[in-house]
Amino acid sequence: MISFLAATCVAQSTFGTFVGTVHDSSGALVADCIVTLKNLGTSAQRSAVTDKTGSYVLVNIEPGTYQITMTAAGFRPTTYDNLQLLSRQSVRVDGTVNIATVLESVNVSASSEAVITTEISSIAETKTGRELLDLPVAIGSRGLGSTSAISTLTTQAGVQTDNAGAISVAGSKPSMLSVTIDGISTMGVRSNAAIGELFPSFGAIGEIRVSEINNAAEYGGVSDITTVSKGGTNALHGGLFENLQNTAMNALVKKTSSVMAAGSSRRRA
Repeated sequence: MISFLAATCVAQSTFGTFVGTVHDSSGALVADCIVTLKNLGTSAQRSAVTDKTGSYVLVNIEPGTYQITMTAAGFRPTTYDNLQLLSRQSVRVDGTVNIATVLESVNVSASSEAVITTEISSIAETKTGRELLDLPVAIGSRGLGSTSAISTLTTQAGVQTDNAGAISVAGSKPSMLSVTIDGISTMGVRSNAAIGELFPSFGAIGEIRVSEINNAAEYGGVSDITTVSKGGTNALHGGLFENLQNTAMNALVKKTSSVMAAGSSRRRA
C-alpha cells in the first residue's frame, strides 16, 4: 500500500521523508529488511534497515522521483517505481514481500496510486516547474519582460495581493507569511513582506509549495511559501527563452495603444 502524507520536515528545510512498514504475505512484520532508495534523476542511493516492528524511515531526502526496493533473506525483492517526493512532504510506502521459491522479483508502479492525506489537516498546493511555465499569467508576465514567477502564486485559491502589491495568503497579513527559497528566508526586514527581487526566474524553479493554514510552528509564519530551485539529473535538459525588443516593436505597441485610447474616447463621447 502506498499513501502520501503532506507533512513538514525539521527546521526550515525543503527536504522530505520516506517512511513505512514491511510485511510478508501473511501480514507478519519483517525485521532486518533492507530498504534501498534510489533517486531516478541522479542515481544517488540511500538505505535503511527495518527494526523489530518492521518499520523504516529515510529522512532529509531531496525532492524528486524515486524507486524503493525491499530485500529480505528468504523473500523475493519488491520494487516500487515512480514515487514522487515534493518539498516538505512525508511519503509512506508500506511494502509486502513474498517468500521466494525461485529467483524472481515483484515490481509495483506508483503512477496509478491515488494521493491520500489521512493524518494532516493542513491545506497546501504544490506547482511544478512545468505548470508554472504553462500558466496563462506566466505567459503574460514573460510577455512584459518579467522572469519572476511570483505573479503565478495568485492562481491558487486564497492567495492574493494587498493594496501595496504584497502577497497575502488565506486573508492573513503579509507579515504573517514565511517565504523561503531552498530553505533560506526571503522576507524583508523593513517591509515584513516577501522581497520580489529575490524570487527565482521561471526556468530556475523546480516547484513552489503554498501552505495556507495550520502551518508548522518551526516555519515562523501562519502561512508559508516554499520554493525549490531545479537540480541536476543524469538526463540532458535545459531551457531557452527569447525576449524581442526593438524600435519596430515599440512603434507597433505605441500605435496599438493610441488606437485603443481613441476608441475608448469615442465610446465615452
